[in-house]
Order: sequence, then C-alpha cells, then structure tokens
Amino acid sequence: MDRVGSWSGLALALALLEQRAREDPQAPPPLVVAVGECVRRGVPTAARASVVSRAPLSGRLADGQVGGDLGLRLACVTDALELRGQACVPAAVLVVSAQGEVRIESRPELAGASPGATHARLRALFGPESAVLCIGPGGERGLPFASLVASGEVPHFVGRGGLGAVLGRCGLKALVVVAPAAPGRPQRELLEALLASPRLGSRAQGGTLELYESFAARGVLDERGRAVGAGLERAREARHGCKGCPTPCGWVLHGPGGRSQGARFGATYALGLRLGLERAEDALALLARCDDAGLDAKELGCGLAVLRVARERGLIGGGPRTSGLADYERWVDELAAGAGQGRSLAAGAAALAAELGLSGELTPLGATPAPPSEDLAAALGAAVAVRGPDPMRTFPFLLHDLGDSAALAHLVAPLPLPTGAEDPRDPAGKGRLVWWHENLVAALDTTGFCSFSAAALLCDGTLELERLAAWIEPEGLRAEGEASAAVRLLAMGEASLHLAHRLDERWRGTGAWEPFAGSAGWLDLPGMWDEYAALRGLDRRGLLERRSRERFDCAQPIADLAALRSVPQPSSRRRAARESGRGRGAVRLHAGGPLGEILGPEAEVELALPATLSEVLEAACRRYPAARESLLSLDRPRVAAYRDGLRVGAGDEVCAGEHLELVLVISGGAR
Repeated sequence: MDRVGSWSGLALALALLEQRAREDPQAPPPLVVAVGECVRRGVPTAARASVVSRAPLSGRLADGQVGGDLGLRLACVTDALELRGQACVPAAVLVVSAQGEVRIESRPELAGASPGATHARLRALFGPESAVLCIGPGGERGLPFASLVASGEVPHFVGRGGLGAVLGRCGLKALVVVAPAAPGRPQRELLEALLASPRLGSRAQGGTLELYESFAARGVLDERGRAVGAGLERAREARHGCKGCPTPCGWVLHGPGGRSQGARFGATYALGLRLGLERAEDALALLARCDDAGLDAKELGCGLAVLRVARERGLIGGGPRTSGLADYERWVDELAAGAGQGRSLAAGAAALAAELGLSGELTPLGATPAPPSEDLAAALGAAVAVRGPDPMRTFPFLLHDLGDSAALAHLVAPLPLPTGAEDPRDPAGKGRLVWWHENLVAALDTTGFCSFSAAALLCDGTLELERLAAWIEPEGLRAEGEASAAVRLLAMGEASLHLAHRLDERWRGTGAWEPFAGSAGWLDLPGMWDEYAALRGLDRRGLLERRSRERFDCAQPIADLAALRSVPQPSSRRRAARESGRGRGAVRLHAGGPLGEILGPEAEVELALPATLSEVLEAACRRYPAARESLLSLDRPRVAAYRDGLRVGAGDEVCAGEHLELVLVISGGAR
C-alpha cells in the first residue's frame, strides 16, 4: 500500500480508499483529491488533480481529472485531501489555506446557486489566489449523475458517475484552496515537442468540436453533423485550457443570451443531434441548462432520450408526440427542482428505462454516435475498463490516427501484435491494445501529465514512449528495477489498476461484475475479452483471479506477454496491386480545421494512378508545401484517411476519381 501510494496522484487516491475500506467496510467511501508528482514539479501540460470515490450511480469506482488551477494550488499544500463525514452548517464551504489550515464556513447565499454563480461569489470572497471545486443544485439534491465543477476561465465539469453527489453527501457546497500555484519549471525539449505537435495544434484549433468532421468523414454522422460542428465553430470566442498548457484544447463559445460557455463534442452531441436537435444554438441552450444544474451532460442526454422515446410511444402522460427544445429544457428544470415529469430522471437513465420497459434501447440512445462494430477496441475499452469509459477517451488515437501496422507495432513495442491489430473492425489483438492503453492512461493520470498531450506526442512520432516516461515517471518508481522507463511506467499503471479492481470488488460484494450486457456477442470474438482478461488476470466473471491478487511485481506484466507472441504482419485489408498499367489521374481531398484551411475547399492532386495513400499524400505535399508537416512524418501518414467511411491504410491503393476525407485529430474527448 505504501509503495503504490508513494507514486502520488491516482495511485495515492486508490491506496487511501483501500485503506479506509479495510478500516471500516460499512462507512461511505471518502472523496479523495490527490495531486500527481509532475504537477508539483511544474512539468509542462501537467496541471491535473485526480478526484476519486465510489460512484453513486453504479456503485463502482469513479474518478475524474480536474484541470484549471486546483491541482497546482493544492500541490503547494498537500499530496492529497480526503473528505469524510458531514458538515452540519448550511451551504458549507471547506477552505484550505497555504499553511495547511482547514476550516468550514457557512455561505447560505450559495444554497441552490449554479456552479457559475458559486465560482464568481467565492472568487470574489477569497481573491485570485484561490481555486474552487463546487456543485450545483443537482449535487445538493444528491442526484447520482451530478458533476463536480472546477474553477477556470469557464467552469470545468469533472468526471462521470456522480462525484458531485459525493461532495453533496459530505454537506459541502464547495472546496476552496487559497494558496499560490506551483511554479512551472522550463523543460525546453518537452515544451518544444508540445508546440511542434501537429495533432495538438489541430486539437487546439478545434477543441474536440473537430470530431463532428471526423465522424462525418467515417460515415458515422451525415451532413447534419457537419452543419452542427460548423455552427459551433462559428460561435467560438476564445481558447481556454488547463493552467500553463502551451496548447489549450478548450473553447469559450458565445451561448444563449450572450453567455460565454465551454462546450465539447461529447456534451453537445448528447444534448443536440442525439435528441433530434439539429441547430448548434439549441444544443448550446440545453447545455447551459445542464451546466446551471451541475449535471453530467452525457448521462442527462441519455435520460432525456429515454423520455423522448417514452413520449413518442405514449408511455408517459400527454399522449404520443414528438419532443423539442422547450420540452427538454422544462424536464431539466423539473429534475433540478425535484418536481414534474423531469423528476422521473432522478435515478438515472438506466433506472428510468427499466421502469418504462426500454432497457434494450439504452445502447442506441447513448452518447457515442459510432456503433461498437465500427471500433471494436474502443467498444471493448469502454465495456471492461475498471475506471469506466471516460478515462479511455484517448484510446481511438491508436487506431484511427495511426492505422499503419508498422507504426502501431513501434508505438506499443515490446507488445507483439497479430495481423489485423491496426484495423478497428478486426477483433485481432484488441484485448492487448486495450490492456496496454488502460495501463498507460492510469500511469499518466497518476503523474498528473495530460493524457491528450501524451497521445499526440506518441502518435505524431514526436517522442518515443521511453523518452516521455523518463521525463514524467515518479522518483520512487525510477529506483524500482532494471526495466526500461516505459515498462516501469506501464507496470505502474497496471499495479494501480489491480488496486482499482480490488476496490470495485469490495464495493460490489460477491455479485460478479458482468461485462457482457448488451454486447451482442462482439466481446466474445477471439482477441477481445479472452485476451484482455488473460492479461489483466480476470476470470470469466470479471473478478481478479487469485494469482493476480498476489501479483504486484512491477516488472512482471510485460514478461507475461511471452504467452502472446506473434509476428506483426501487413494489414489484412491491404489490397493487391492492380496488374493494369498506371495512368495520370486526379484524387480529391477534403479536410477540416487548420489542414482544411491550407488545402482549401476543393483540393485536388494529380499523379500516376493507382497509387498508395502515402504516394497520394506525397503528391499533396508537393502541391501544398505548407501541409507537409500535417500530412507526412518520415514518409508515414500523419493523417487518418477515409474513403466512403472506411479507413485507408498507408499502403492501400487509391484510384483516379476517388474522394478522400483527411482527419488530423486525436480521437476522443472529454465533456
């Protein structure tokens, strides 16, 4: 326990939760806020704190990564803050000073206030040297999908699973840390790598709103998706991000009534197109209602979708009819007030669906537009990851943004990959890729380093994992053996996740976790659950096997891969070369974001065709020299290319007259 806790951040939070669970198994788990070592050391783009507890909605582990300046200020005071018990004064605010003094103040004027109003009031009271973590009316009412909201240029909603309800259970309206921020320390090489990353540059331009274009390129969304994405981009006012980040990935948008608000793909999709709202301004209006209540947008969107279907089928009062923005806004207001038809959402979307006989329709009503078959690795990760789907949101970058078997094999080495591992629709090797990525993200969150920055640096080829690991691994880990820094980092993540599994089993009792609900058989495909469970040390029920309970050797996991040896092969989707001769022809290219600005709306390149994708991109570089950095790296594609919604590999043939969609993003995104 001491060893895992010494790694800081997420690992420390898990160790504290396990310790409390051993001491008093019947007590409600505390809420832990822990700071990673990289935050304290002032590493560029490391400004996150881990907030961890038991999720009121599912009873499982829930954690979120807090951006803004909370982690930087808390790092000057303590390694972790553990909240237990209950405050006994109205609208209690827990204040932590730079000297480590802790006091509770009653602020009755904040009762029922929105997170935005709460932030403004507390920053006015405690000054600019303060950071705030608070809840809205949803958290005060104990709604199991209430969010925590951190201070920043715009409020930052933290995690899923109802952590806001945990803070409300403690009787707290807010936590305020009044302390200076940990000073940044110049690390020139890392800073230059971050600034040179084309994917981070593209993400900074789009702030995950570029995913509307990305999903349209894959054929998952139609032109309505592109239209909503374009409307949201027109509403942008200014960038925002974690404090000190050189490539901020968030945007402040011009919302309803002149209100400035943050918005990302996941929230605007869940409260927009998924509900049949085809205007960007409608999605922003509903998101504003959600933000004022302090609720998780994805869970709320799923619940509203259940109500929508129930109304259309006449399952709820008022007779069968369609629902619009006014209905959704009324339901959100009623939910926050605990009255009216919206009150039926109080236990979450799954509970409401079960009550109405709609449980079988929850998956298509969810917040992700792509069906599982479009990306088996991402679907597997969302289904089996012990921390839930949200920490796995950077996962698709492995396949969508690389897609080349050689590049993927180089990235995850020494993990051996089978034929087809780079194909999102092929189950081969997906279990080991999910295991590898889940370990990596847990390790990154333990250090406090931004997982999206790491994803971009690794995917661009700007940095090798070994170099990045050497920069960010905790001091205590560096002394743990002769293994490489990359192996140590991945093993640290695996050890932390074993502790997370122990907590999950403790909280859920002997009723085994069932990861196969709603999977329609795809989890049972060879290379999916079977491979993941073997590496994670789980039995068929998803519970830790005895041998894995005893395995906390930091150097062991990679050695276990000897049982999975296989030689990487070229992509099984690669088409054979045509026997006919090549002739001069043209290929049309389309891209969004900064790359689209370089190529223009009607980009076209001429070359001898058929040709490989790499040859087409080289021809595009000759015609559009400013695009070279975004298109190719060491003759390998940096963009993901799609033809009729299907991924095109670096060696796949492209023929005359074809149209390619180019996407330069890190797939996935936070709220």
